[in-house]
Amino acid sequence: MKYMFQKLLGIFFVILLCTSVANADIAIHVMSNAHTQSIQSKQNIQSVVKQALLHDHVNIGGNSPYGSVSVELLRNNNSRYLLVHLMSRYFLSYEIMRINLNADGSIRYPVIPNYKIQHADFLAQSSELKNSIPVCPVEYQTGKPLFVIASPAYTDTSSINRSVNRLRKAIFSTGQYQLVQLLDDNATVQNYQNILACSNLAYFAHFGGSDDYGQSFALVDGDFDATYFSQNPQLNFSDKAISLDSCNLFDQVDQGFCPILKTISKGLTAYTSGSSQLLIWGSAETYACFWKKVLHGETMTQSTLQQCSVAYDPSVPHSQSGIYFVGSRDNAAKVLIQTNQRSISIAPHDYIVLKLSNGEKVVQYAMSIAGQNTICTPDPTNRITLLNNTALLSGEFILNFLDDGTCQFTEVSRLERNGNITRDIYGFSPQEQCFHLPNKPPVGTLTLTSDAGLLDMVCNGMAASPLEISGYPVRYLWQGLVDHFNHSQSLACTFSLDSAKIEIASMNIDIRPSSTLPGMLAGRISNIKTMNHYPLPTLSYSGKGDAAGYHNGVAIKINPPQYQ
Repeated sequence: MKYMFQKLLGIFFVILLCTSVANADIAIHVMSNAHTQSIQSKQNIQSVVKQALLHDHVNIGGNSPYGSVSVELLRNNNSRYLLVHLMSRYFLSYEIMRINLNADGSIRYPVIPNYKIQHADFLAQSSELKNSIPVCPVEYQTGKPLFVIASPAYTDTSSINRSVNRLRKAIFSTGQYQLVQLLDDNATVQNYQNILACSNLAYFAHFGGSDDYGQSFALVDGDFDATYFSQNPQLNFSDKAISLDSCNLFDQVDQGFCPILKTISKGLTAYTSGSSQLLIWGSAETYACFWKKVLHGETMTQSTLQQCSVAYDPSVPHSQSGIYFVGSRDNAAKVLIQTNQRSISIAPHDYIVLKLSNGEKVVQYAMSIAGQNTICTPDPTNRITLLNNTALLSGEFILNFLDDGTCQFTEVSRLERNGNITRDIYGFSPQEQCFHLPNKPPVGTLTLTSDAGLLDMVCNGMAASPLEISGYPVRYLWQGLVDHFNHSQSLACTFSLDSAKIEIASMNIDIRPSSTLPGMLAGRISNIKTMNHYPLPTLSYSGKGDAAGYHNGVAIKINPPQYQ
Protein backbone atom coordinates (compact mmCIF):
# COMPACT_ATOMS: atom_id res chain seq x y z
CA MET A 1 0.00 0.00 0.00
CA LYS A 2 2.85 2.34 0.90
CA TYR A 3 4.62 1.51 -2.40
CA MET A 4 1.41 2.19 -4.34
CA PHE A 5 1.00 5.56 -2.62
CA GLN A 6 4.61 6.49 -3.42
CA LYS A 7 4.10 5.48 -7.05
CA LEU A 8 0.90 7.54 -7.34
CA LEU A 9 2.63 10.48 -5.66
CA GLY A 10 5.49 10.21 -8.18
CA ILE A 11 3.07 10.16 -11.12
CA PHE A 12 1.21 13.17 -9.69
CA PHE A 13 4.55 15.00 -9.26
CA VAL A 14 5.49 14.33 -12.89
CA ILE A 15 2.09 15.59 -14.08
CA LEU A 16 2.64 18.79 -12.09
CA LEU A 17 6.08 19.19 -13.62
CA CYS A 18 4.78 18.57 -17.15
CA THR A 19 1.96 21.05 -16.62
CA SER A 20 4.35 23.70 -15.33
CA VAL A 21 6.65 23.09 -18.32
CA ALA A 22 3.73 23.38 -20.77
CA ASN A 23 2.69 26.67 -19.18
CA ALA A 24 6.20 28.14 -18.81
CA ASP A 25 6.70 31.30 -20.84
CA ILE A 26 9.39 31.57 -23.50
CA ALA A 27 12.26 33.98 -22.97
CA ILE A 28 11.92 37.68 -23.82
CA HIS A 29 15.23 39.33 -24.78
CA VAL A 30 15.73 43.08 -25.05
CA MET A 31 18.06 44.31 -27.79
CA SER A 32 20.78 46.65 -26.57
CA ASN A 33 20.87 50.31 -27.53
CA ALA A 34 21.36 53.63 -25.76
CA HIS A 35 18.00 53.43 -23.96
CA THR A 36 18.01 49.79 -22.83
CA GLN A 37 21.33 49.52 -21.01
CA SER A 38 20.04 49.34 -17.43
CA ILE A 39 18.57 46.17 -15.95
CA GLN A 40 15.56 48.17 -14.80
CA SER A 41 14.86 49.37 -18.34
CA LYS A 42 15.03 45.85 -19.71
CA GLN A 43 12.75 44.48 -16.99
CA ASN A 44 10.20 47.22 -17.65
CA ILE A 45 10.25 46.46 -21.38
CA GLN A 46 9.85 42.74 -20.76
CA SER A 47 6.84 43.41 -18.54
CA VAL A 48 5.19 45.68 -21.13
CA VAL A 49 5.77 43.18 -23.94
CA LYS A 50 4.35 40.28 -21.93
CA GLN A 51 1.28 42.36 -21.07
CA ALA A 52 0.69 43.21 -24.75
CA LEU A 53 1.17 39.62 -25.95
CA LEU A 54 -1.24 38.26 -23.35
CA HIS A 55 -3.76 40.99 -24.18
CA ASP A 56 -3.69 39.94 -27.84
CA HIS A 57 -3.79 36.22 -26.97
CA VAL A 58 -0.36 35.49 -28.44
CA ASN A 59 0.78 32.10 -27.20
CA ILE A 60 4.13 32.45 -25.42
CA GLY A 61 3.73 29.35 -23.25
CA GLY A 62 5.66 26.08 -23.37
CA ASN A 63 3.92 24.93 -26.56
CA SER A 64 4.20 28.26 -28.32
CA PRO A 65 5.05 28.23 -32.05
CA TYR A 66 7.69 30.80 -31.11
CA GLY A 67 11.09 29.92 -29.71
CA SER A 68 11.88 33.27 -28.13
CA VAL A 69 11.06 36.97 -28.30
CA SER A 70 13.51 39.78 -29.12
CA VAL A 71 12.44 43.37 -28.50
CA GLU A 72 13.82 46.63 -29.87
CA LEU A 73 12.96 50.03 -28.34
CA LEU A 74 12.93 52.88 -30.87
CA ARG A 75 12.08 56.60 -30.92
CA ASN A 76 10.56 58.54 -33.78
CA ASN A 77 9.37 62.18 -33.62
CA ASN A 78 9.48 62.15 -29.81
CA SER A 79 7.31 59.03 -29.65
CA ARG A 80 8.52 55.65 -28.44
CA TYR A 81 7.57 52.23 -29.70
CA LEU A 82 8.65 48.59 -29.51
CA LEU A 83 9.35 46.21 -32.38
CA VAL A 84 8.67 42.75 -30.99
CA HIS A 85 10.36 39.96 -32.96
CA LEU A 86 8.46 36.70 -32.46
CA MET A 87 11.18 34.20 -33.39
CA SER A 88 9.87 30.95 -34.88
CA ARG A 89 10.40 27.76 -32.92
CA TYR A 90 10.93 25.78 -36.13
CA PHE A 91 12.23 28.09 -38.85
CA LEU A 92 14.92 30.77 -39.20
CA SER A 93 12.26 33.46 -39.43
CA TYR A 94 10.21 35.78 -37.28
CA GLU A 95 7.06 37.87 -37.24
CA ILE A 96 7.08 41.44 -35.95
CA MET A 97 4.51 43.10 -33.72
CA ARG A 98 4.66 46.86 -33.19
CA ILE A 99 3.66 48.25 -29.78
CA ASN A 100 3.23 52.02 -29.62
CA LEU A 101 3.83 53.55 -26.18
CA ASN A 102 2.24 56.49 -24.41
CA ALA A 103 4.39 59.17 -22.80
CA ASP A 104 4.25 57.34 -19.46
CA GLY A 105 5.45 54.08 -21.05
CA SER A 106 2.05 52.38 -21.05
CA ILE A 107 0.73 50.56 -24.11
CA ARG A 108 -1.26 52.45 -26.71
CA TYR A 109 -3.67 49.86 -28.08
CA PRO A 110 -4.25 48.38 -30.54
CA VAL A 111 -0.89 46.79 -31.19
CA ILE A 112 0.04 46.11 -34.84
CA PRO A 113 0.58 42.42 -35.65
CA ASN A 114 2.48 41.18 -38.74
CA TYR A 115 4.20 44.55 -38.94
CA LYS A 116 6.49 45.26 -41.87
CA ILE A 117 9.54 47.31 -40.96
CA GLN A 118 9.53 50.68 -42.72
CA HIS A 119 12.35 52.94 -43.88
CA ALA A 120 11.59 55.27 -40.95
CA ASP A 121 12.19 52.38 -38.55
CA PHE A 122 15.64 51.72 -39.98
CA LEU A 123 16.45 55.44 -39.69
CA ALA A 124 15.29 55.42 -36.06
CA GLN A 125 17.38 52.32 -35.39
CA SER A 126 20.47 53.88 -36.95
CA SER A 127 20.01 56.92 -34.72
CA GLU A 128 19.62 54.82 -31.57
CA LEU A 129 22.69 52.73 -32.39
CA LYS A 130 24.66 55.79 -33.50
CA ASN A 131 25.76 53.88 -36.60
CA SER A 132 28.51 55.47 -38.66
CA ILE A 133 29.63 55.13 -42.28
CA PRO A 134 30.92 51.54 -42.72
CA VAL A 135 34.71 51.27 -42.56
CA CYS A 136 36.76 48.09 -42.54
CA PRO A 137 38.35 47.64 -39.08
CA VAL A 138 42.12 48.17 -39.05
CA GLU A 139 42.82 44.72 -37.60
CA TYR A 140 41.34 43.12 -40.71
CA GLN A 141 43.17 45.26 -43.26
CA THR A 142 45.90 42.64 -43.56
CA GLY A 143 45.60 41.78 -47.23
CA LYS A 144 44.84 38.17 -46.30
CA PRO A 145 41.40 37.02 -47.54
CA LEU A 146 38.75 37.14 -44.83
CA PHE A 147 36.31 34.35 -44.09
CA VAL A 148 33.53 35.70 -41.85
CA ILE A 149 31.30 33.46 -39.73
CA ALA A 150 28.49 35.45 -38.16
CA SER A 151 25.48 34.64 -36.00
CA PRO A 152 23.55 36.26 -33.13
CA ALA A 153 22.32 32.78 -32.11
CA TYR A 154 25.61 30.86 -31.80
CA THR A 155 25.27 29.93 -28.13
CA ASP A 156 21.49 29.61 -27.96
CA THR A 157 20.88 27.39 -31.02
CA SER A 158 22.49 23.95 -30.99
CA SER A 159 22.39 23.43 -34.76
CA ILE A 160 24.10 26.77 -35.43
CA ASN A 161 26.61 26.12 -32.64
CA ARG A 162 27.71 22.76 -34.05
CA SER A 163 27.71 23.96 -37.65
CA VAL A 164 29.83 27.03 -36.85
CA ASN A 165 32.29 24.88 -34.92
CA ARG A 166 32.67 22.47 -37.85
CA LEU A 167 33.13 25.29 -40.32
CA ARG A 168 35.65 27.05 -38.09
CA LYS A 169 37.83 23.93 -37.98
CA ALA A 170 37.68 23.62 -41.76
CA ILE A 171 38.79 27.25 -42.19
CA PHE A 172 41.72 26.84 -39.82
CA SER A 173 42.78 23.64 -41.57
CA THR A 174 43.35 25.45 -44.88
CA GLY A 175 45.64 28.14 -43.45
CA GLN A 176 44.56 30.41 -46.31
CA TYR A 177 42.09 32.73 -44.60
CA GLN A 178 41.92 35.15 -41.71
CA LEU A 179 38.90 34.04 -39.71
CA VAL A 180 36.50 36.73 -38.46
CA GLN A 181 33.90 35.62 -35.92
CA LEU A 182 30.90 37.88 -35.33
CA LEU A 183 29.09 35.66 -32.85
CA ASP A 184 26.50 36.37 -30.14
CA ASP A 185 27.11 39.87 -28.69
CA ASN A 186 29.55 40.67 -31.51
CA ALA A 187 26.81 40.15 -34.11
CA THR A 188 25.84 43.83 -34.21
CA VAL A 189 24.55 45.91 -37.10
CA GLN A 190 27.65 48.13 -37.14
CA ASN A 191 30.04 45.16 -37.02
CA TYR A 192 28.27 43.56 -39.99
CA GLN A 193 28.33 46.81 -41.94
CA ASN A 194 32.03 47.35 -41.23
CA ILE A 195 33.25 43.87 -42.12
CA LEU A 196 31.27 43.90 -45.37
CA ALA A 197 33.22 47.04 -46.27
CA CYS A 198 36.58 45.19 -46.21
CA SER A 199 38.14 44.99 -49.67
CA ASN A 200 39.84 41.70 -48.73
CA LEU A 201 36.56 40.02 -47.75
CA ALA A 202 36.29 36.67 -49.52
CA TYR A 203 33.43 34.71 -47.93
CA PHE A 204 30.65 35.75 -45.55
CA ALA A 205 28.48 33.07 -43.88
CA HIS A 206 25.60 34.26 -41.71
CA PHE A 207 23.32 32.02 -39.62
CA GLY A 208 20.15 33.45 -38.08
CA GLY A 209 16.50 34.48 -38.39
CA SER A 210 14.98 36.91 -40.90
CA ASP A 211 11.67 38.67 -41.32
CA ASP A 212 8.84 37.21 -43.37
CA TYR A 213 9.25 39.85 -46.08
CA GLY A 214 12.80 39.06 -47.25
CA GLN A 215 14.10 42.55 -46.42
CA SER A 216 16.05 42.21 -43.16
CA PHE A 217 17.45 39.82 -40.59
CA ALA A 218 17.77 40.21 -36.83
CA LEU A 219 21.03 40.81 -34.96
CA VAL A 220 21.64 41.36 -31.25
CA ASP A 221 20.97 45.11 -31.40
CA GLY A 222 18.63 45.52 -34.35
CA ASP A 223 17.74 44.54 -37.91
CA PHE A 224 20.22 44.46 -40.79
CA ASP A 225 18.60 46.15 -43.77
CA ALA A 226 19.06 44.85 -47.33
CA THR A 227 19.36 48.42 -48.65
CA TYR A 228 22.84 48.57 -47.08
CA PHE A 229 24.11 47.15 -50.37
CA SER A 230 22.35 49.69 -52.60
CA GLN A 231 23.16 52.65 -50.34
CA ASN A 232 26.90 51.98 -50.39
CA PRO A 233 27.80 51.97 -54.11
CA GLN A 234 31.45 52.62 -53.27
CA LEU A 235 31.84 49.05 -52.02
CA ASN A 236 33.18 46.39 -54.38
CA PHE A 237 31.64 42.93 -53.94
CA SER A 238 33.15 41.27 -56.99
CA ASP A 239 35.06 38.05 -56.21
CA LYS A 240 33.10 37.74 -52.94
CA ALA A 241 30.42 35.25 -51.90
CA ILE A 242 27.70 35.53 -49.26
CA SER A 243 25.47 32.88 -47.75
CA LEU A 244 22.59 33.87 -45.48
CA ASP A 245 21.16 30.88 -43.63
CA SER A 246 17.84 32.66 -43.23
CA CYS A 247 14.31 32.48 -44.57
CA ASN A 248 12.89 34.15 -47.68
CA LEU A 249 16.02 36.24 -48.37
CA PHE A 250 16.15 34.84 -51.92
CA ASP A 251 12.63 36.06 -52.67
CA GLN A 252 11.69 38.59 -55.34
CA VAL A 253 10.42 41.37 -53.07
CA ASP A 254 10.71 45.14 -53.19
CA GLN A 255 13.92 46.29 -51.48
CA GLY A 256 14.79 42.67 -50.69
CA PHE A 257 18.23 41.06 -50.50
CA CYS A 258 17.95 39.00 -53.66
CA PRO A 259 16.89 41.72 -56.16
CA ILE A 260 19.35 44.23 -54.69
CA LEU A 261 22.32 41.86 -54.69
CA LYS A 262 21.55 40.80 -58.25
CA THR A 263 21.46 44.35 -59.59
CA ILE A 264 24.27 46.19 -57.80
CA SER A 265 27.35 47.01 -59.83
CA LYS A 266 30.52 45.17 -58.82
CA GLY A 267 28.21 42.41 -57.65
CA LEU A 268 28.85 39.15 -55.85
CA THR A 269 30.37 36.06 -57.40
CA ALA A 270 27.74 34.00 -55.56
CA TYR A 271 24.81 34.64 -53.26
CA THR A 272 22.65 31.99 -51.61
CA SER A 273 19.84 32.00 -49.07
CA GLY A 274 16.43 30.49 -48.41
CA SER A 275 13.73 30.83 -51.05
CA SER A 276 11.33 29.45 -48.45
CA GLN A 277 11.35 29.38 -44.68
CA LEU A 278 14.25 27.08 -43.72
CA LEU A 279 14.29 24.68 -40.78
CA ILE A 280 16.55 25.69 -37.89
CA TRP A 281 17.86 22.13 -37.66
CA GLY A 282 19.05 21.06 -41.11
CA SER A 283 19.76 24.31 -42.94
CA ALA A 284 22.74 25.28 -40.76
CA GLU A 285 24.25 21.86 -41.36
CA THR A 286 23.62 22.29 -45.09
CA TYR A 287 25.52 25.56 -45.29
CA ALA A 288 28.38 24.26 -43.14
CA CYS A 289 28.69 21.34 -45.58
CA PHE A 290 28.59 23.71 -48.57
CA TRP A 291 31.40 25.92 -47.27
CA LYS A 292 33.54 22.94 -46.26
CA LYS A 293 33.26 21.58 -49.81
CA VAL A 294 34.26 24.98 -51.22
CA LEU A 295 37.24 25.13 -48.85
CA HIS A 296 38.29 21.68 -50.05
CA GLY A 297 38.31 22.81 -53.66
CA GLU A 298 34.85 21.95 -54.95
CA THR A 299 33.15 24.45 -57.23
CA MET A 300 30.85 27.06 -55.70
CA THR A 301 27.66 26.11 -57.55
CA GLN A 302 24.01 25.39 -56.99
CA SER A 303 24.78 21.70 -57.55
CA THR A 304 27.27 21.68 -54.66
CA LEU A 305 24.68 23.28 -52.37
CA GLN A 306 22.02 20.80 -53.49
CA GLN A 307 24.29 17.85 -52.69
CA CYS A 308 24.66 19.20 -49.16
CA SER A 309 20.94 19.85 -48.70
CA VAL A 310 20.12 16.26 -49.68
CA ALA A 311 22.78 15.00 -47.26
CA TYR A 312 21.81 17.18 -44.28
CA ASP A 313 18.38 18.79 -44.64
CA PRO A 314 15.40 16.53 -43.76
CA SER A 315 12.98 18.83 -45.57
CA VAL A 316 14.22 18.68 -49.17
CA PRO A 317 13.09 16.12 -51.76
CA HIS A 318 15.03 12.83 -51.68
CA SER A 319 16.70 13.74 -48.39
CA GLN A 320 19.21 11.27 -46.99
CA SER A 321 19.81 13.34 -43.84
CA GLY A 322 18.69 10.84 -41.24
CA ILE A 323 16.12 11.58 -38.52
CA TYR A 324 16.60 14.77 -36.48
CA PHE A 325 15.42 14.49 -32.88
CA VAL A 326 15.40 17.89 -31.19
CA GLY A 327 15.71 17.96 -27.43
CA SER A 328 13.29 19.71 -25.08
CA ARG A 329 13.63 23.45 -24.68
CA ASP A 330 12.91 22.99 -20.98
CA ASN A 331 15.78 22.04 -18.68
CA ALA A 332 13.68 19.50 -16.80
CA ALA A 333 12.93 17.09 -19.65
CA LYS A 334 15.03 14.64 -21.63
CA VAL A 335 13.90 12.97 -24.85
CA LEU A 336 14.33 9.19 -24.98
CA ILE A 337 14.37 7.32 -28.29
CA GLN A 338 14.16 3.55 -28.37
CA THR A 339 14.77 1.53 -31.52
CA ASN A 340 14.75 -2.24 -31.88
CA GLN A 341 18.56 -2.07 -31.72
CA ARG A 342 19.58 0.77 -29.36
CA SER A 343 18.53 3.43 -26.84
CA ILE A 344 19.28 7.15 -27.24
CA SER A 345 18.98 9.98 -24.71
CA ILE A 346 18.82 13.61 -25.87
CA ALA A 347 19.65 16.37 -23.41
CA PRO A 348 17.58 19.57 -23.25
CA HIS A 349 18.48 22.16 -25.93
CA ASP A 350 20.52 19.56 -27.83
CA TYR A 351 19.74 17.32 -30.80
CA ILE A 352 20.89 14.13 -32.47
CA VAL A 353 20.63 12.81 -36.02
CA LEU A 354 19.77 9.12 -36.24
CA LYS A 355 20.46 7.12 -39.39
CA LEU A 356 18.69 3.80 -39.18
CA SER A 357 20.74 0.71 -39.95
CA ASN A 358 19.41 -2.18 -42.01
CA GLY A 359 16.19 -3.46 -40.40
CA GLU A 360 16.27 -0.86 -37.63
CA LYS A 361 13.14 1.07 -36.64
CA VAL A 362 12.08 3.49 -33.91
CA VAL A 363 9.71 1.71 -31.56
CA GLN A 364 9.20 4.32 -28.84
CA TYR A 365 9.47 8.07 -28.27
CA ALA A 366 9.37 9.11 -24.59
CA MET A 367 10.34 11.89 -22.23
CA SER A 368 11.97 11.70 -18.83
CA ILE A 369 11.36 14.21 -16.02
CA ALA A 370 12.84 13.71 -12.55
CA GLY A 371 13.56 10.07 -13.36
CA GLN A 372 9.99 9.33 -14.40
CA ASN A 373 9.46 8.26 -18.05
CA THR A 374 6.34 9.06 -20.05
CA ILE A 375 5.68 7.49 -23.44
CA CYS A 376 4.68 10.14 -26.01
CA THR A 377 2.12 9.66 -28.76
CA PRO A 378 2.41 10.92 -32.35
CA ASP A 379 0.86 14.29 -33.14
CA PRO A 380 -2.14 13.47 -35.38
CA THR A 381 -1.03 16.17 -37.84
CA ASN A 382 2.30 14.43 -38.57
CA ARG A 383 2.88 13.80 -42.28
CA ILE A 384 5.66 11.28 -41.70
CA THR A 385 5.28 8.02 -39.77
CA LEU A 386 8.09 7.62 -37.25
CA LEU A 387 7.29 4.45 -35.31
CA ASN A 388 8.00 1.04 -36.85
CA ASN A 389 9.10 2.60 -40.14
CA THR A 390 12.22 0.77 -41.34
CA ALA A 391 12.25 2.74 -44.61
CA LEU A 392 12.50 6.18 -42.96
CA LEU A 393 15.52 8.06 -44.36
CA SER A 394 14.82 11.55 -43.04
CA GLY A 395 12.52 13.59 -40.85
CA GLU A 396 12.53 16.00 -37.93
CA PHE A 397 10.65 15.61 -34.64
CA ILE A 398 10.25 17.78 -31.54
CA LEU A 399 8.71 17.22 -28.10
CA ASN A 400 5.44 18.90 -27.13
CA PHE A 401 3.89 18.86 -23.66
CA LEU A 402 0.13 18.58 -23.25
CA ASP A 403 -1.85 20.23 -20.46
CA ASP A 404 -2.91 16.87 -19.00
CA GLY A 405 0.72 15.91 -18.28
CA THR A 406 1.16 13.70 -21.32
CA CYS A 407 3.33 14.43 -24.35
CA GLN A 408 3.38 14.21 -28.14
CA PHE A 409 6.14 14.13 -30.73
CA THR A 410 5.50 16.52 -33.59
CA GLU A 411 7.01 16.17 -37.06
CA VAL A 412 8.21 19.56 -38.31
CA SER A 413 10.05 18.68 -41.52
CA ARG A 414 6.82 19.00 -43.53
CA LEU A 415 5.23 21.87 -41.63
CA GLU A 416 3.46 24.29 -43.91
CA ARG A 417 5.38 27.49 -44.56
CA ASN A 418 4.44 30.76 -46.26
CA GLY A 419 2.86 30.12 -49.65
CA ASN A 420 1.63 26.61 -48.71
CA ILE A 421 5.20 25.34 -49.11
CA THR A 422 6.10 22.26 -47.09
CA ARG A 423 9.75 21.91 -48.12
CA ASP A 424 13.00 23.77 -47.61
CA ILE A 425 14.00 25.57 -50.83
CA TYR A 426 17.46 27.07 -51.35
CA GLY A 427 18.20 29.78 -53.90
CA PHE A 428 21.57 30.26 -55.59
CA SER A 429 22.69 33.23 -57.66
CA PRO A 430 23.78 33.85 -60.38
CA GLN A 431 22.43 30.51 -61.64
CA GLU A 432 18.89 31.19 -60.44
CA GLN A 433 16.50 34.10 -60.52
CA CYS A 434 14.96 35.44 -57.35
CA PHE A 435 12.13 33.26 -56.08
CA HIS A 436 8.49 34.29 -56.51
CA LEU A 437 6.74 33.04 -53.40
CA PRO A 438 3.45 31.42 -54.46
CA ASN A 439 0.22 32.97 -53.31
CA LYS A 440 -2.16 30.91 -51.26
CA PRO A 441 -4.55 29.43 -52.16
CA PRO A 442 -4.02 28.32 -54.91
CA VAL A 443 -0.30 28.09 -55.48
CA GLY A 444 -0.17 30.25 -58.59
CA THR A 445 -2.32 30.15 -61.72
CA LEU A 446 -1.25 29.04 -65.17
CA THR A 447 -3.10 30.20 -68.26
CA LEU A 448 -3.44 28.47 -71.64
CA THR A 449 -4.00 30.99 -74.39
CA SER A 450 -4.69 29.96 -77.96
CA ASP A 451 -6.83 30.66 -80.96
CA ALA A 452 -9.13 27.99 -79.62
CA GLY A 453 -9.93 27.37 -76.00
CA LEU A 454 -9.49 23.68 -75.32
CA LEU A 455 -12.31 21.60 -73.87
CA ASP A 456 -10.36 18.48 -72.97
CA MET A 457 -6.78 17.22 -72.82
CA VAL A 458 -5.34 13.72 -72.61
CA CYS A 459 -2.01 13.44 -70.82
CA ASN A 460 -1.32 9.82 -71.73
CA GLY A 461 -0.54 10.57 -75.36
CA MET A 462 2.42 12.85 -74.82
CA ALA A 463 5.54 12.91 -77.04
CA ALA A 464 6.34 9.66 -78.79
CA SER A 465 10.08 10.24 -78.29
CA PRO A 466 11.37 11.49 -74.91
CA LEU A 467 13.13 14.82 -74.61
CA GLU A 468 16.54 15.15 -73.03
CA ILE A 469 17.85 17.74 -70.57
CA SER A 470 21.57 17.38 -69.93
CA GLY A 471 21.34 13.77 -71.04
CA TYR A 472 18.38 12.84 -68.81
CA PRO A 473 15.20 11.47 -70.41
CA VAL A 474 12.29 13.69 -69.44
CA ARG A 475 8.57 13.20 -69.10
CA TYR A 476 7.31 16.73 -68.99
CA LEU A 477 3.61 16.85 -68.23
CA TRP A 478 1.70 18.72 -65.53
CA GLN A 479 -1.13 17.92 -63.20
CA GLY A 480 -4.00 20.17 -62.28
CA LEU A 481 -7.56 21.00 -63.15
CA VAL A 482 -8.91 22.27 -66.46
CA ASP A 483 -12.12 24.23 -66.07
CA HIS A 484 -14.05 25.43 -69.14
CA PHE A 485 -17.79 26.09 -69.50
CA ASN A 486 -18.56 24.10 -66.31
CA HIS A 487 -16.59 21.15 -67.66
CA SER A 488 -13.66 19.89 -65.60
CA GLN A 489 -11.16 17.17 -66.25
CA SER A 490 -8.57 15.93 -63.74
CA LEU A 491 -5.14 15.44 -65.24
CA ALA A 492 -2.67 13.02 -63.70
CA CYS A 493 0.70 14.00 -65.14
CA THR A 494 3.93 15.33 -63.71
CA PHE A 495 7.38 16.57 -64.60
CA SER A 496 10.10 14.10 -63.74
CA LEU A 497 13.65 13.14 -64.56
CA ASP A 498 14.95 9.59 -64.40
CA SER A 499 17.22 10.73 -61.56
CA ALA A 500 14.90 12.92 -59.52
CA LYS A 501 11.32 14.14 -59.17
CA ILE A 502 10.75 17.72 -60.24
CA GLU A 503 8.09 19.58 -58.30
CA ILE A 504 6.64 22.55 -60.14
CA ALA A 505 6.29 25.95 -58.51
CA SER A 506 5.13 27.79 -61.63
CA MET A 507 5.42 27.74 -65.41
CA ASN A 508 4.00 29.40 -68.52
CA ILE A 509 2.16 27.25 -71.06
CA ASP A 510 1.20 28.22 -74.61
CA ILE A 511 -0.61 25.30 -76.28
CA ARG A 512 -2.87 25.26 -79.32
CA PRO A 513 -4.30 22.66 -81.71
CA SER A 514 -1.67 21.47 -84.14
CA SER A 515 -1.99 22.90 -87.65
CA THR A 516 -0.28 19.84 -89.17
CA LEU A 517 -1.56 16.93 -87.07
CA PRO A 518 -5.34 16.75 -86.72
CA GLY A 519 -6.46 15.90 -83.20
CA MET A 520 -3.02 16.73 -81.77
CA LEU A 521 -1.83 19.66 -79.67
CA ALA A 522 1.43 21.57 -79.99
CA GLY A 523 3.00 24.43 -78.08
CA ARG A 524 5.64 25.58 -75.61
CA ILE A 525 6.16 25.28 -71.87
CA SER A 526 8.52 27.99 -70.59
CA ASN A 527 9.68 29.97 -67.54
CA ILE A 528 9.54 26.88 -65.38
CA LYS A 529 10.26 27.37 -61.68
CA THR A 530 10.84 24.11 -59.85
CA MET A 531 10.94 23.41 -56.15
CA ASN A 532 14.40 21.93 -56.15
CA HIS A 533 15.66 24.38 -58.74
CA TYR A 534 16.54 22.16 -61.70
CA PRO A 535 17.48 24.62 -64.47
CA LEU A 536 14.91 23.74 -67.13
CA PRO A 537 14.89 25.43 -70.55
CA THR A 538 11.85 26.04 -72.73
CA LEU A 539 10.31 22.70 -73.70
CA SER A 540 8.34 21.78 -76.79
CA TYR A 541 5.02 20.01 -76.35
CA SER A 542 3.42 17.46 -78.61
CA GLY A 543 0.52 15.38 -77.43
CA LYS A 544 -2.95 14.05 -78.06
CA GLY A 545 -6.08 15.92 -77.06
CA ASP A 546 -9.65 16.66 -78.06
CA ALA A 547 -9.71 19.96 -79.95
CA ALA A 548 -13.48 19.86 -80.46
CA GLY A 549 -15.90 22.15 -78.71
CA TYR A 550 -13.57 25.08 -78.46
CA HIS A 551 -14.55 28.72 -78.44
CA ASN A 552 -12.33 31.40 -79.96
CA GLY A 553 -10.49 33.63 -77.49
CA VAL A 554 -11.37 31.68 -74.34
CA ALA A 555 -8.53 31.26 -71.80
CA ILE A 556 -8.26 28.06 -69.77
CA LYS A 557 -6.74 28.20 -66.30
CA ILE A 558 -4.77 25.37 -64.75
CA ASN A 559 -4.00 25.30 -61.04
CA PRO A 560 -0.65 23.53 -60.52
CA PRO A 561 -0.18 20.96 -57.75
CA GLN A 562 0.34 22.02 -54.17
CA TYR A 563 3.85 21.54 -52.78
CA GLN A 564 4.24 18.16 -51.13
